Amino acid sequence: MMTIDKPGKSKQELLNSLEKLKTDFAKEISEYDVKLSPITDGYNLKGSKKIVFIEFSVDVNIQAEEGKYVINYTSKNVPQGQIDKAMVKVKEVLDKC
Repeated sequence: MMTIDKPGKSKQELLNSLEKLKTDFAKEISEYDVKLSPITDGYNLKGSKKIVFIEFSVDVNIQAEEGKYVINYTSKNVPQGQIDKAMVKVKEVLDKC
């Protein structure tokens, strides 16, 4: 779990920012075959790729709460280093919202 603090931002403001991210990153979402779907108070992103007999997948929930984003994820066969790099990018983007 990762928390990104957004002091002074309401839950609704943070949800609106997540909605903007969906349109801002539409190209990347389609390019990497990521499925984006709304969940209670946020979005779920699922991505997977099968190489030979091995499936690599990540399932991420980004939820807005009063004054913060909460990110939970599960992964299968994805190296932790790759996840860490992706989480740094996600944090950078959400810090700007």
